[in-house]
Order: sequence, then structure tokens, then C-alpha cells
Amino acid sequence: MNLVIDIGNSYTKVAVFENEKTVVTARYRRLNIRLLNTFLFKNQLSGLIDACILCTVSTYPEEIIRFLKQHYTFIFFDHTVPVPVLSQYKTPETLGKDRLAAAVGASSLFKSKNVLCIDMGTCIKYDFVNKNNVYCGGSISPGYEMRFKALNTFTEKLPLIKSRKINFLTGKNTEESILSGVFNGISSEISDMINKYKKRHTSLKVIISGGDMKNLDKELKMRIFAVPNIVTLGLNIILNYNKKQLK
Repeated sequence: MNLVIDIGNSYTKVAVFENEKTVVTARYRRLNIRLLNTFLFKNQLSGLIDACILCTVSTYPEEIIRFLKQHYTFIFFDHTVPVPVLSQYKTPETLGKDRLAAAVGASSLFKSKNVLCIDMGTCIKYDFVNKNNVYCGGSISPGYEMRFKALNTFTEKLPLIKSRKINFLTGKNTEESILSGVFNGISSEISDMINKYKKRHTSLKVIISGGDMKNLDKELKMRIFAVPNIVTLGLNIILNYNKKQLK
């Protein structure tokens, strides 16, 4: 079995795979060895893991790396690790490895298709893989919480609003106006981005992932394939792709 760890800006996602199938997943604010051991013991996985991959876009505890290296065949996913897609990104060392993992996962679900993967977390990341299995790059924009915080931080009077789902367009007060601007703005951005890619690439498949995808309206969701854990899926594929070279 494979252990996959994805350390993001807000949460750390942990998943165990058997071949290509997800066995169990968990999410933590900050992972440590005690939590990891508890996760493995609780799910009766102690002794069953033989390989691990870790991807991070944030700081990470060094003791976790030491622990993983001691117990498993281990990959720290950086720009030197081979992946099963050809990348055209001009600065691979600066590319967020969660973005590349998401692209690998998306490509595996729709082989020989043009695929746009939208990962909604702290940032909204758009990543495109063409039908020839080439990762072409993408876009990054602020996520929900980042937009709320920016409106509060860079103005004198706008309050920091707590995110909540809405079903209106026109705000009747300042709080509603901010909520409308953020939620409807993101929905419009995503819809427009999908339309632009569809005009340029035939038979486009669109995948949505990430913790904030629940905030999208139903009409937009109907045009998209929801894959909640596309990054861990891609990381597992990358780990399997490299296993033979590691043994």
C-alpha cells in the first residue's frame, strides 16, 4: 500500500492507496508523528504501508521526513522527480508540486483528452493538460478566504466577513455586498475561464477539486466532473510511476 501526504497552505491531507484505489483519507491542520501513527493504527494499516510520497507547498516538520525515510520507501516530491506527463512549464523549480500532481491525476482520468483541472483551496489553481499528455501550465487566483481578507486588509472600513453560502446577486448591505462580490465573482471567473479554454481546445473535460468546490452553484457544477482529492490521486500515480526505480 502507498501512503500519500499533501501539505497545503491550510491543511495537510493524508491518504492510503492500494494500487489505484483510495483506502482511507484524513485531513489535519498540522500533521505530526503522533497523529500519523494514530491514523495508521486506527485504520489497521500499521505494517501494511511499503512506500510513501510527500508533497508540500508550505513549511513542514523535519521529524516527519526523518520518520518516513526510516520506515518506508520514500519520495519527497520536487521538480527532480519523474512524472508521467511531459511538462512545458518554463520554471519547474517554482511550480507548486500540488499543481503538477493535480495535472497528473486529471490526465489519468481522461487519457488522450484535453483536461482543465480547477483546484479550489487557499488559491484557485487552473492547470491544463492537452490530449498529447503535455502539461501546459495554467493560472492562479485568490481563493474565498484570501479575497475576504484582502478586502479587510487593504481598506480602512470594510469588515472581515465570515464566509457563508449565498443565493443572491445584489447585496442589500455591506456584508451582503462583500459576500456577493466574492462568491459571484469567483463563480463568474471560473465559468469564464472554462469557456475560454473550450474555445481553444476541442472536447475539453473539466475537473473541479479542493475543499472550497462545495461553494460553487449547482448550475456551474453540472458542467464539471467533481474529484475531491485530485492531488492525492496524482501523487499516488507519481509514486507508482517511480517505485521500480526506487527498489
